[in-house]
Amino acid sequence: MTTQNNEILNEALDFLRQEGLRITQQRTVILKYLIEKRNHPTAEMIFTDIKSECDGMSLATVYNTLELFVKNKLVIEIAAPDEKQHFDYFAHPHYHVICTNCGKIEDVFDYSFTAIETDAAKKTGYQISHSLMEVYGLCPDCQKLLNQAAPLH
Repeated sequence: MTTQNNEILNEALDFLRQEGLRITQQRTVILKYLIEKRNHPTAEMIFTDIKSECDGMSLATVYNTLELFVKNKLVIEIAAPDEKQHFDYFAHPHYHVICTNCGKIEDVFDYSFTAIETDAAKKTGYQISHSLMEVYGLCPDCQKLLNQAAPLH
């Protein structure tokens, strides 16, 4: 784990402590996975990848832990075209670009998109707590694949 990722993990664990939540081995392993991988995994993917690292890890534990993290706004859920819930550690605001063909999800770290929250608050009077933004299209790999499959005229 890089020094930066270790710092992020420690910040997340401190946040959980401040919220009065116990720091368990399972929670730590799942958080570490999400921080390191950045692969927008499903609960099943997480379970498959970490089950050997932690005693008492079950798919139900992964689901329950992810639900707790989402509730406490450490992790967000992403509804991808594969109709499965994907999860993302959300310490630093970003939005997602999702391929409508293969389902690949990419992070875009552009803090200017948070200006939308400010604008929404001004226009509506809402007290904004957070926002999620998803942009859909074809990734470069699928563009190449689909262009190769297209018949020539």
